[in-house]
Amino acid sequence: MEIYVNLTKTISLNSEYVGYSIEEYINANPETDNVYINVVHSGPDNGLIEIERLEKMLKHVKETGATHVEIDFHVDHEEYEIGGYTITDSDEQELLEQRAKEDFENQKISRIMQLQQEIIKIRKEEYGDNGNPVDCEDDDLPF
Repeated sequence: MEIYVNLTKTISLNSEYVGYSIEEYINANPETDNVYINVVHSGPDNGLIEIERLEKMLKHVKETGATHVEIDFHVDHEEYEIGGYTITDSDEQELLEQRAKEDFENQKISRIMQLQQEIIKIRKEEYGDNGNPVDCEDDDLPF
């Protein structure tokens, strides 16, 4: 059985700090305060987010038309990365058209890079590495 779907990202919320460590949540300084945490079925370094804040963010994601949400905790930045997505039915033709568009864009980028390399090569042939014309009698001229 072949199944085709469209996965469209509607929003990405990951620029603001939304997670808290338990020390931050209880307003403790781990360097000066003796904090004793009894942890059951989790870890003290997990990022915490208030339910009300998460509900507001999810409501915002839903308002963009998202039917699904992706939530990931970014360990390095201690923030949640939240993405909204819509999942809709697709067909093989639609998928092929999208791939053709992507291939065309990739070919354009590749051709632009080739042309830029050719320009650099031509400039070096005409002006040399020092920027002066190659056949110039005064190689020390700044132009």
